[in-house]
Amino acid sequence: MLYMINNVFVYLAMGVYWVLMLLKYKRLSQEPIPILHQRSSYQILLLDFTDLFFPVALLLYASVTQPNAWIVLCAQLLLFPARWILMLKDVYRIVFRPANTYKA
Repeated sequence: MLYMINNVFVYLAMGVYWVLMLLKYKRLSQEPIPILHQRSSYQILLLDFTDLFFPVALLLYASVTQPNAWIVLCAQLLLFPARWILMLKDVYRIVFRPANTYKA
């Protein structure tokens, strides 16, 4: 259904999400699953995209095309920072820690 939006920011956000998900799988041993799982190390498939990347991609597009939409983007980032902080921690763990030091 994302093709119906036909927005380059949404496509870029989807690409970034898939790369991050694959890196989490390879480096952090977090299995992508479509439902909740009993194991301690997992990631729910497309949760980060729908909660994090998709709304910001649409707001980025609005910010480029409409002069005052950046205010809404800043408000969204300030009101909901927890998912961004978690994503940045995962990126830090993927990039700066050796692969053999990860713990579930």
